[in-house]
Amino acid sequence: MVSPRVLQALARVCPPGAPEVERYLRRCGGVGQEVSLPLADEAGVDETIEAAWRERPADGRVYTPRRTADRLLSELGYPGEGEGWLLDPSCGAGVFLLQAAERLAERFAARGLAPLQVALAVLAGVRGVDLDPEAVALARVLLGAAVAARLPDPEALAELPVPLVLCGDALEPETTAAWMEREPPRWIAGNPPYLEAKRMPSAQRATLRAAWRGRLFGAWDLYVLFLERALEWRPPGGVVGFVLPNKVLVARYAQDLRARLLAQGLLRGVIDLSEEEVFTRVGVYPVLLLLGEGPARYRSALGSTEGVEVPYALPLRLIDPPVLFTLDHPALPGLLDRLLRQHPPLGEALEVRSTVSFHQRGLRERYVRPGDALPEGIPYLGGRSYARRSEVRPFHLDWSGYRIDPAAWGLPGHPLPTRDRFAQPKIIFCQHARSMVAAADPAGRFVTKDVFPVAIPRQGGEARLLALTAVLGSRVFSVLYSLFFRGIQVGGRYLHFLPLYLRAVPLPTLSDADCEALAALGVLVGEGSEEAQELLDGRVEALYRLSPEEARVVRRWADEVLGFGGDPRARR
Repeated sequence: MVSPRVLQALARVCPPGAPEVERYLRRCGGVGQEVSLPLADEAGVDETIEAAWRERPADGRVYTPRRTADRLLSELGYPGEGEGWLLDPSCGAGVFLLQAAERLAERFAARGLAPLQVALAVLAGVRGVDLDPEAVALARVLLGAAVAARLPDPEALAELPVPLVLCGDALEPETTAAWMEREPPRWIAGNPPYLEAKRMPSAQRATLRAAWRGRLFGAWDLYVLFLERALEWRPPGGVVGFVLPNKVLVARYAQDLRARLLAQGLLRGVIDLSEEEVFTRVGVYPVLLLLGEGPARYRSALGSTEGVEVPYALPLRLIDPPVLFTLDHPALPGLLDRLLRQHPPLGEALEVRSTVSFHQRGLRERYVRPGDALPEGIPYLGGRSYARRSEVRPFHLDWSGYRIDPAAWGLPGHPLPTRDRFAQPKIIFCQHARSMVAAADPAGRFVTKDVFPVAIPRQGGEARLLALTAVLGSRVFSVLYSLFFRGIQVGGRYLHFLPLYLRAVPLPTLSDADCEALAALGVLVGEGSEEAQELLDGRVEALYRLSPEEARVVRRWADEVLGFGGDPRARR
């Protein structure tokens, strides 16, 4: 049975009074002449493609705007001057194929080829694969319509083949075996499905684990397998470009892949689109990942900026396995490189640890209660469920009065971090925030929920504790973390401040005089002083030895991207 969506697409793209075009497009969509088409509406190709994915969030596929698809092809330099065909291994309704066909047709027409030769060359040079029969039919119809529109002689359509869009699983080698045996694709581009392993049907997850044994790690995502397959297909000189979630820059499950790309010299570019409206109904911040042989550096850009060149040595020096950066100003690569060389990592000064997490339902309510119900309990931060306000603010703790029962440490099969971790001077910070939000607990008074990790100084002294809190609360520190680990960004542009990554951020060495000055400024910032925040930032910039230009770039990023400025207590 023919999908109503395919019939609607046919009605939209078949020009009135053009029976030859209609016959060809019916052939593309597998729709016989005996099937009537509905009345055409005014919706266009974009609406047709987007509608194909509007009700399919569970399978990991989302609609890619045509401008994003065209941007990716442009970044790849497609179609260039060489020969070879393009493959989209998860083409959906064909947005990448349509944009590629338009570019390819213009190149062949500029060479002086006749319209029929152009059409035949385009249909041979643009190919796709998808699991969904409806998507395949849509892609064939829309691609066929784009080619047919360039033919002045409708009778020539009888000589055209159906667009090369296969129904099958591109991850299975036999799906594209016939194509690959003749000649592998020179270009591989698309937007593969994003589907975490934990959200897959158990049978699919087990099958993929068995087929990709040794290449799947942790909480892996389906798009990683498409990247792996694309790298297998890519011939020498070939290029790969995918629209991917920014998690690929930092996620543990992709760490082996990132290390291999750098080691093999295959990373050509990372374009961060997180500040643009690409996907409107899914909480994903996308990047364009560009792969192929090149120099030992990659182009990094934010949105429409020209971008900068990042040497491979920079991410390799920060953390092992490496993460990838997206930078937008020429001063930033040199700044990050210098700070990595001149300053020790935070982990040498602070022990960053996770905190109390109740994994079993009902345990939190049983062991964490308001103080009047548990007067002998230990003060606890994070007691309210779904609290509207954070108890941890910049340089200030605003306790809601909840306490934790000491008996919670005797729970069988549910070990908690030792109480000693909390009963000492420490910094408490928000795990989810647009910038680092941290406050000191000099008396070791509070136990904290897992949304409030702790950082324990390796050297004592209250002034040093407060000074380190001040450094963490500076513009410089938040900017460094967001540049290094921007791929941790989640909904609302919040960052995950995680122990593993915090330990790698460069931290300046503090003298006793520095500690006294920063501690005093931090107290004033906690009271809401904007002037104190400015003075604190200036002092920390000097400790990091920032040039005036570097300081200007850092402050711009902090204020425009991370939400600094105004009352420091309002930062979240």
